Amino acid sequence: MGTVGLVVCLAAACSANAVEVRRAGGPDSNGVMSSAMADMKRGEPMFVGLMSICVAGADDGTVTEVRAIDAAEVTVTSFTVVPGAADDAADRGSLTRSGYDVSHHVVSSQCGSAGLDGVSTLLVELEREVDQSRTLEGFDVDWVAGGGSGTFSYLYQVSICAPKDDACTALQ
Repeated sequence: MGTVGLVVCLAAACSANAVEVRRAGGPDSNGVMSSAMADMKRGEPMFVGLMSICVAGADDGTVTEVRAIDAAEVTVTSFTVVPGAADDAADRGSLTRSGYDVSHHVVSSQCGSAGLDGVSTLLVELEREVDQSRTLEGFDVDWVAGGGSGTFSYLYQVSICAPKDDACTALQ
């Protein structure tokens, strides 16, 4: 499992007066993370701590939707935004059963703030709909803030491995 909160910046810059939700970090923090969860039964939930995000501008933002990229038969079942860095990088089970409030989608962390005040973490819950292992390539994240809206993509390869699939499990 890669490090939670790997930060990558958007290619598009925002003006000083714009308000947007974006990935936290500088232009040199690009990278693709990957993780695999072994021995997952069909329909068994798991979640991943995707990324650090922040709001560029004075207003709060809201993550409105998270979609899996190139994810045949894998569903994003819920997501939440937590202030600061999340303790859980990836885990079995649902976000709700792990104590997270899946109705919390507000991003109030201001980009450029010092320490953990400058980030929130996006956690995403997934389920595989078939018996075979599946891998998704990343996530599209929709947001609204300060009267504007947008989408950014985050490359984060997640393999949800079926029981006894040693080839998939080797990706961990």
